[in-house]
Amino acid sequence: MTVGISELVERTLESVKKEDEKLREELPEVWKSFTTSEKIILKVIKDHFIPVVRETLKKGEEIEVKNFFTIKRQKTKVKGNKRCDKHEKAVESYNKANKGKGIEGYAGSPIWRKLMAETRSCNSCKSKKKQMKDAAKLTTRISFKPSPNFWIITKKKAATKPRPVRSR
Repeated sequence: MTVGISELVERTLESVKKEDEKLREELPEVWKSFTTSEKIILKVIKDHFIPVVRETLKKGEEIEVKNFFTIKRQKTKVKGNKRCDKHEKAVESYNKANKGKGIEGYAGSPIWRKLMAETRSCNSCKSKKKQMKDAAKLTTRISFKPSPNFWIITKKKAATKPRPVRSR
């Protein structure tokens, strides 16, 4: 499951609201004079946002900030076939029969298409895929994948006066 930035912000705001209610009850005078400052923002990030990110990753959810980056926990790779025995044998026999033909042996072949359609609709193939997916365990490693635009630095445009419209 992918969690976007809006979901993370909602979870963080939930956590901040709970803390805010406690503060309002305990120290009403301080709460009234509560102003946004750099220290408060850092405290919110440290005490609320980072724990929300940590919990999201512990659950195995993927965090995606569009056009910036994706963070997710890696999973172990499960060895084995993703098809049932019947379809695995059929795929192997097709591969042996069409060895050396390259992509043409698969792309235009109605036999291959029919075989793939059968594997998609086969309940035992679906259950085998589900078993493999469930067998994959989360590791302690995290992958961080920046988007292509992540490293591009854009220059800020200087404020310019609007140009007058010329009439012809």
